[in-house]
Parts: sequence; structure tokens; C-alpha cells
Amino acid sequence: MSDIYKTRKTLLLRIKDQYNDDAWAEFSEVYKRYIYAIIRRMNINAADADDIVQRIMMNLWKKLPTMTYDEQKSFRAFLSVVTKHEVLDFIDQGKRQVKRDQKAFDEDYLNSIRLPEIETIAKSEWQIYLTNRAFAIMAKDYDELAVEGFRMCLKGASVAEVAKYMEAEEKVVYNLRFRMKERFAKEINKLRQDLE
Repeated sequence: MSDIYKTRKTLLLRIKDQYNDDAWAEFSEVYKRYIYAIIRRMNINAADADDIVQRIMMNLWKKLPTMTYDEQKSFRAFLSVVTKHEVLDFIDQGKRQVKRDQKAFDEDYLNSIRLPEIETIAKSEWQIYLTNRAFAIMAKDYDELAVEGFRMCLKGASVAEVAKYMEAEEKVVYNLRFRMKERFAKEINKLRQDLE
């Protein structure tokens, strides 16, 4: 991927060409793990989640090129709705299959799936996704020890604990925490603007 900050609008325009492999590879990199995380949080096992992600990506490949997109609405919200419908279709198909052939699926598994509120899951997974992506971007400019120290600060570790871990003076940790916190907030905001 040449530029991690390609705008959502630009990316959505580029994928209107179904055969633009670079655009679809970028789209997949940006959204596939997020979709998978939502599905797993909906109590779908890993193998089925992989299949559902592939179905969603194929449906998006077919539909997005002809779709007109309302820029005022969140693309993330659109993806969560698409994901929800695909999971519901999966469950319905599984139940129909069980009726046709009791041995094809484990009915207990299908009945055990409880669909929590999709938007709650989607928001939570999106925050995790943005946080991980921001850390990956920052890791290019900070050494691993500094990034881990900042993670510790975010998780509630004291400056003294972080300084001991980093084998640095506390004032160095205060300074690093301030700089990285500012950069982290900028990265999160940029990602939200570009990807939501």
C-alpha cells in the first residue's frame, strides 16, 4: 500500500473499478480484520467467520462499484449493517441445512449463537482497530521500548513503573508520554477522518 492515509472517499472511488487490484488490496487491508473481529464477537467460530468475511468481501466487490455513497453517513456503520445481515443469513442457512440434514451442522452450535447488539460490538472493535493501527503508524517513528512504555501509560501504569521498565529517568517518561499522547491523538483523528 503506497499511502496509509488515502481518504475513504478516494478509496471508495477507486474501488468502483472492480478490477483495480491495488485499490481492492488496500480496501481489504483497511477493513477485512475489522469485519472479522465483529463476526467473532458475535460468537461465530473462526472457520465460519473466515467464510463469512469472504462472502462479505465478495458481495462488496459486486455491489460497491455501482453503489452511490452518502458521504454524510459513516462507512463503518454501513459495514456493520452489511456484516450483521451476512451473519444472520449464515445462521438462517445453517438452520435450514440442519432441517435438511441433521448431520451437516451441529444444531447446538447454531442455537448457541446469541447476537449481541451489533453497533456496540462494531464501535468497540473499531476503537481497538484504530488504536492498533495508530500504534503501528507510530512504531515507524519511535523505538519499540518507547511505544511499549506509552502503552503502559495508557493502561494506567505510573510514570515510576514506566521509567523502571524503560530504564530511564521519570522526566524522560513524562516528556515522552506528553509527545506520544499528542501524536497518538492526531493519528486516531486522522484515521477516523480517513476511514470512517
